[in-house]
Amino acid sequence: MKIKKFIKNIKDFFDENKNEYDLILQILEELEDKKSSLNKKLSKSNLDKNEKENLKNNIKIVDELIAKIEKKREKLDRKLT
Repeated sequence: MKIKKFIKNIKDFFDENKNEYDLILQILEELEDKKSSLNKKLSKSNLDKNEKENLKNNIKIVDELIAKIEKKREKLDRKLT
């Protein structure tokens, strides 16, 4: 009986982490899309200095989020293997 419970707990653990991993990949994809969009806006020449600074700051924020989420993904990779 304890072995069945133990196996179920392991299965639940991996299922939960798999869902979290899939969500992390989805978030990373969305952030990459956002970064691409911001870079396209930044490349427009009709922006004033403040708009360009705001876009650069937003890109920096997105890069920081991507780095944090990548660390989380790597941590989950190690946990799942």
